[in-house]
Amino acid sequence: MQRVSNRLLRIGLLVMLAAGGCVRAKPHGEFEDLGIAFASSELPPGLYPPVHEADLPAIRERGQLVYAMERALKLAYEDAMLKAGDPHAVAVLPLVQVDPGGESGQVVFIRWPTPPGGTPPKLTVDNAERWLLASIRLNPDSVIDVELLTGPIAKESHDARRITSLIAAAEALRAEAPDALFHLLDIYEVVPSGKKAKSTKTVAHVYALSADGDGPDLEAIVDEVRKRGVPDVLSVGLTHPPGKGTADPIVVSAASPAALTVARALLRGPAAGEIIVLTDDDKHWVVDARTGNIARPGENPGENPAPVGF
Repeated sequence: MQRVSNRLLRIGLLVMLAAGGCVRAKPHGEFEDLGIAFASSELPPGLYPPVHEADLPAIRERGQLVYAMERALKLAYEDAMLKAGDPHAVAVLPLVQVDPGGESGQVVFIRWPTPPGGTPPKLTVDNAERWLLASIRLNPDSVIDVELLTGPIAKESHDARRITSLIAAAEALRAEAPDALFHLLDIYEVVPSGKKAKSTKTVAHVYALSADGDGPDLEAIVDEVRKRGVPDVLSVGLTHPPGKGTADPIVVSAASPAALTVARALLRGPAAGEIIVLTDDDKHWVVDARTGNIARPGENPGENPAPVGF
């Protein structure tokens, strides 16, 4: 993946220039209504409850989801975007989605076209447009379809929310780690709003994996996107210090393995077996690279069964 100079691009918005390929074109308007436009007693598809530090099964499941999203992203880059041709853009942003069960997903690539004169524009939803859709199958991993997209981003759509949230997160992550390059994976959580009893809001939980493994792994929480203005970044946290997410043992800046720790373990592949994790209180944990199961000190990771699909 090519590094680019724009300060936002260095943390996940990547320009990819590649050889030509054959894809089908899809008109604007077929993907505008993804996600979250209704209320229900149950969370709509694509929304999740927040994960608490002491909830090991929830940490494992979130880590499996992040792992599946990272696999989908890599597949889309290598087997779709690199074959699609020049995007004629100053920036390309992938929006990664994995379906429930972890057997399939899609990556929609958003681009900011190169303006006349070549001066990079300020990256906003208003000047972004759809470019490419890669449909992904997992287990076994493959790209099953690639389609060209056209048209602007529909205002107040879930894609518009995601783009705005990722741009805000990217700016905050740049301030935290200015020389790092990340893969940004966004998951949307329903949390208490604090305004009224039982009132909630939707925030973006952005997982930032070091692209080369040498940098830090970070997490950012971006406040709910409103109709106007840039959303606040509520927090930026360090999960793995630079290089420690790919080290042996993995070192995590918390009292227990995090979702990114599980994802990092799974990315090593089943042959890695049980991976030691050292927490900031000097306790040792084990994460199974075959399943994502987490063991407390002295426990067997096999006693923490993993769901099927990821």
